[in-house]
Amino acid sequence: PPTMGSFASALTMLLMLVPGMVSQGQVSVHVRVLTKLHTLTLSAPDETWLHFSSRVASTTGHPRFLLRCPQCPQMVGVAGRSTWAELHQDLARGRADGTPHTLVMTLPNATSPAASVDPFWACERTNVPQPSGIAANWYWPKALTGNTHPGPSLPHGFVSVTAYSGAYPSGYGINSPSSSGEPASVLEGNYTVSKDYSQVPYQYSTTGFAHFQPSGTGSIGNYMNYYRVMPMAGNASAFLKSGEPFGFRSTLVGERAVPGKYKAILAEHGIVAEVTATASVALHRYSYPQKTSSTGGTMAIELTAAGLIMPDHEQPMRGLNVSVTHDSQSGRWMVRGVLKTPPPAGSAADVDGLDLFVACILGAGLTPEGTWPPSANIPLDAINLDADAIASLGGHVGVAVNVESQVSVAELSVAFSLRSVADAEKALADADTAGFDAVANAAWNEWDATLGRIAVLDDASAVPALRERNLFYSVLFHALRKPTDASQFVPDEWFGDSAKKGYAFDFGTMWDQYKTTLPLLVSVFPDMGETVLRALLSLSARFGEFPTGYTMDMAYTRFDGQANGLAHHTIADGLFRNSTAVDWQQALGLMQTTFTNSTEGIQFVGTGATERAHITHTLDLAGAAFATASVADSLNNAAVSAKMMNLSRNWVNAYDSTTCLTKNESGYQYYEGTYMNYAFRAVPSMADRIALCNVTDKDAAEIRFVEFLDSFFGYGRETAVQLPITPSQGSAPGWVKALGSLGYGTHTFEGLCNEPDMETPYTYAYARRADRVQEVLTAVKAYSYAPGRGGLVGNDDSGGEAAWFVWASIGIFPIAGQPVYIIGSPSFASMQVQLATSTGDKTLTINRVGAGAYIQSGALDNVDLGGRAWLWVRELHGTGDSTLTLMMGPMPSPSWGSKPPPSF
Repeated sequence: PPTMGSFASALTMLLMLVPGMVSQGQVSVHVRVLTKLHTLTLSAPDETWLHFSSRVASTTGHPRFLLRCPQCPQMVGVAGRSTWAELHQDLARGRADGTPHTLVMTLPNATSPAASVDPFWACERTNVPQPSGIAANWYWPKALTGNTHPGPSLPHGFVSVTAYSGAYPSGYGINSPSSSGEPASVLEGNYTVSKDYSQVPYQYSTTGFAHFQPSGTGSIGNYMNYYRVMPMAGNASAFLKSGEPFGFRSTLVGERAVPGKYKAILAEHGIVAEVTATASVALHRYSYPQKTSSTGGTMAIELTAAGLIMPDHEQPMRGLNVSVTHDSQSGRWMVRGVLKTPPPAGSAADVDGLDLFVACILGAGLTPEGTWPPSANIPLDAINLDADAIASLGGHVGVAVNVESQVSVAELSVAFSLRSVADAEKALADADTAGFDAVANAAWNEWDATLGRIAVLDDASAVPALRERNLFYSVLFHALRKPTDASQFVPDEWFGDSAKKGYAFDFGTMWDQYKTTLPLLVSVFPDMGETVLRALLSLSARFGEFPTGYTMDMAYTRFDGQANGLAHHTIADGLFRNSTAVDWQQALGLMQTTFTNSTEGIQFVGTGATERAHITHTLDLAGAAFATASVADSLNNAAVSAKMMNLSRNWVNAYDSTTCLTKNESGYQYYEGTYMNYAFRAVPSMADRIALCNVTDKDAAEIRFVEFLDSFFGYGRETAVQLPITPSQGSAPGWVKALGSLGYGTHTFEGLCNEPDMETPYTYAYARRADRVQEVLTAVKAYSYAPGRGGLVGNDDSGGEAAWFVWASIGIFPIAGQPVYIIGSPSFASMQVQLATSTGDKTLTINRVGAGAYIQSGALDNVDLGGRAWLWVRELHGTGDSTLTLMMGPMPSPSWGSKPPPSF
């Protein structure tokens, strides 16, 4: 292949790094030339390497190849060794005991993980294959759209930036608000009027580029989209005289995105817009190919930008104190100050916002013309307004910047911090010095390295295989956007007394994330996993309780009605994987406060259940109690462990012993589902749960349990009901409400349209029906996920649904808060996953051998699993690389899954 020449060159250069070392036995080189992956592995006795990428630029702007050390305990993206001399020094340093590490070189060609990503995945209305088989019987109750956005950020980056249209919920795209059915278009322009082209239904458009976005959520209240930058043709003075600066909107055409960069043409203005980002800085670049001295160019910055454009989703800025001054050292203009961000939409007037510090530097040839609205006569060096003043000016205040006649490419960079302007300025200086292309390349490299922790080894030369590979990495990309790591950007006092500091935002839908996303981070992406564990403790210490959901605001308890005790599961997941990220004694103390200090926790302890309206919280808290007992047991605290284990059995109080299902009497409410959607939750003791179906006969209980599951998943039923496109304005007509009631009345699986039953396919394993696990997972992957903008049947919910697909594709699934993985149905013939251990990374290879849809047998490191369709967490997260081999066949095997997962 054409890339073989560059591979050979790369190998030659790599060997030149270590002259004499190979002959002395200090370095052993193992070359695997995989025609699609082009990976070279070099082992050497060196512990000092960090995760790094070479910065040898190619004509594409990306490195010729990436170098990384997957066994090293830390990862710092491309900020490591930047010269061959430094790399040589690291290699030569070595280790006295000769323990090998592995240096992996990957050419960033069409099969690199980052090159396989479609950032536009799941950003608009659902467009998946027509369901058939059991999937045709599932009811999709929620909005049929993924609600993601393609704007650049780093993995779990604090800052993101996207083309803002005002659409729901990220600010990007075309969707109006919708909680069920397909969303209508947010805009309803006239097709026959040329000036309305940017507003015709389902037309992609923008009013500029804004910062901070939710990803894949529904109505979470805080939609952010601060500090909007609007590039346009025409000079700034004309813009100010127009009197309608907020009316700017341009059609988006030629959209392109890769991890870390977005590009599009603003059609009416002929401007090519590009944006990229570091962890806390967004860089903007706008090319004016049609600009002349007579037409001019403008960049308008709206300082008061926040929220979305539709009623009930606007978030008026609470105030700002900003100055625009000339920096004598750089010779450029700067915007500095603080934005008083709004609380979530609909919040009471006494709910505080946050102080978001901003530092922005304008590129050469960009000069501020004045503030808008011009009638206010606000001086550039003292833009100091409170909420009332902003409202009196129409809610939109900003700065008009003139793009001088000789400038065809205009740039600006803007940094954000919750600490101080000085903190933002420091990050700004680093990014501005690097420049747009270097930052975009660094972002791409960091995404490639991060995504590469899960390697699909299948030959992707055939179109179907390439499509599946691209879908996997596109979904993984969105699974790794949230939560965001804010540890470097928040005040020190937010960490509390913990010496191990960590802070995060955008647990926007934690009721999804705790089942899929957070276990994925703790298991496979330990740097962010450790941040998450520390952040949960920081949040509990700061606010007095663990979050049920948390976004970048002060309305901390607004999600408490949806669930309880979710963070406990994630903390236990860290414990089971031997994490050293937290003080476990501190963790135990904070976990107990849920049961001693909160009204609902006290009720759970005293009565054995929560109130009927929140009966699902009984299941949450039972799992949280088991998680707390596990931490107490690890600390040899027998008293707390015994007490919490006793409380973990309270899950039974949510069930009707006569029906074998969750209670369905008057007053019992089930969030975004029915009693059936919660009936098969993986409670700590699934053996006792199944026994409810027949307390005297275990086999009969399993049969009845499976019969309920079969009906729930659509075996032998025809219950197809779905909802139409649902406009956001006004109340739905009666026939639409009737359809919704009919759909919920089928009591079927929601098919990953929503999260209440997302783990339910795996509960078949507890009834020794691993074949059903595989059938349902295959149906979900085939009919609920697809490539493209419409590739998800529901909201991605901060990556929760994306992470479900990642686990389902790998072929194992973590039961949140329990030390168990259920083996599912791998999507690929061979994968390698970097797993966290107490001593660093290890490689888990998962091989699917033979043809057929059903697993016949399995072996871990050549030791037969003996009918177990599950694994202990400790088996996979112990030291030393492992291989899971699954033998496939055309029919179910009666022995596979014959030993159910453990109950506690």
